[in-house]
Amino acid sequence: QMLDIATQKHPNFRFELKDIVKQPYPDNSFDLVIGSGLFAFNHPQWSDFVLQLVSSMYKASKGVVAVNFLQNAKTNDS
Repeated sequence: QMLDIATQKHPNFRFELKDIVKQPYPDNSFDLVIGSGLFAFNHPQWSDFVLQLVSSMYKASKGVVAVNFLQNAKTNDS
């Protein structure tokens, strides 16, 4: 649904949903690659997952990758 909304709002851009570890883009395909909120999920091998994904993002970029590690803050009241 997010891709449909993005495409409707920005018809001149291309949006894709893809596992770039399993189906990588050719090296240097993009000027930069941005990942937001990708690492907020529990994963059995979290460190390996992060390393693989960031490495794949870097290969697909022309040397610029921006990521964050945003997560929902949990308090004792949650």
